[in-house]
Amino acid sequence: MKINPEKFKMYEAILQEFGPSGCEFRVIELMKKYYQQYTNEIIQDNLGSCFAVIRNKKNIVNPQKVMLMAHGDEVGFMVRQINPKGLVKINPLGGIWEQTLLANRVKLLKDDGTFIKGTISAISPHLLSPEARNKPAQIDTMLVDFGFTSEADAYANGIRLGNFLICEGETVLLNGKRLLSKAIDNRMGVILGLEVLENIKDLALDFDLYIGFSVQEEVGTRGAVTATNLIKPDFAIVTDVSPGQDYYSNSEFGQLGNGVILRGMDREYITRYDLIQYQIALMKKYNIKNQFYISSGGTDAGAVHLHDYGVPTIQACLIARNLHTTGGVIDLDDFNETIKLVTTIIKDLNHEKICQFNFTSKEKKDEK
Repeated sequence: MKINPEKFKMYEAILQEFGPSGCEFRVIELMKKYYQQYTNEIIQDNLGSCFAVIRNKKNIVNPQKVMLMAHGDEVGFMVRQINPKGLVKINPLGGIWEQTLLANRVKLLKDDGTFIKGTISAISPHLLSPEARNKPAQIDTMLVDFGFTSEADAYANGIRLGNFLICEGETVLLNGKRLLSKAIDNRMGVILGLEVLENIKDLALDFDLYIGFSVQEEVGTRGAVTATNLIKPDFAIVTDVSPGQDYYSNSEFGQLGNGVILRGMDREYITRYDLIQYQIALMKKYNIKNQFYISSGGTDAGAVHLHDYGVPTIQACLIARNLHTTGGVIDLDDFNETIKLVTTIIKDLNHEKICQFNFTSKEKKDEK
């Protein structure tokens, strides 16, 4: 997949936006501007999850609903204490491995809407005992340095307990075909939604289509619950990134460059047999490069598929290296195959197929 300068600029803007779990409003504001290019109807739940609504063009009354969900939040931190020297203690928002953090540059959002930059302090190794050098530093012992000289100085410069902050990591194209950035997980899914909107903008669908993203996924798929309650889909596609395990071997699950994931199971979801077969048939018919994957993690699909009587849910995920760090790496060819799969599913779905995937129809639910 080649990426032109204009498209790279869009990718960069979305990846670089500030949006840790619980503080996604800047991502929401940005994405609304992009969604407005395709629809005048944008909905949100009360946590903030945001979706563009593409109504069917066939004037179908009480149409079925198909939802494409990514998640817009990134891992980050919250200020929990300011010490007498003006250094800041933090709480993690999401799963963050401590060994990736020391000396990272950070930025903090102040209440006036401006940012202040700093770094996570790293004590020089020759000042540490041999025992301390051999132990990973814990987040609860780390201090963020914004250059303040005292607690009073920090407060005077607009810092307060509860401020949100993230680690910084620029967006860079590697070797012409791989993308390095912070927030790869899962702003790439948010970007995928825009690519799909562009691909289907002229289609006359049998159903209403909801394309967007949840919030607070990194702290427990919370937005997926409320967004699914709002939309009540008859069929769902969840897109996310999953960790590559291809650093030393070609035989492990999750190889960059081997295509979109056919995700068999994770800790919260097992893909139903008929849905796996449906994906396999489509990928074979349309020559979509893919790889089988079993994950020890989870995605929003775990919450989505449990809504009401159950929602037929497919996962269309992308392999990335270095998840939950400022150095996530994806292969743009894999990304293109993921876009192709999701677009193909949306083009292929119709009223009859959605009914086949729902063992309990909307009409039967109403009767009960």
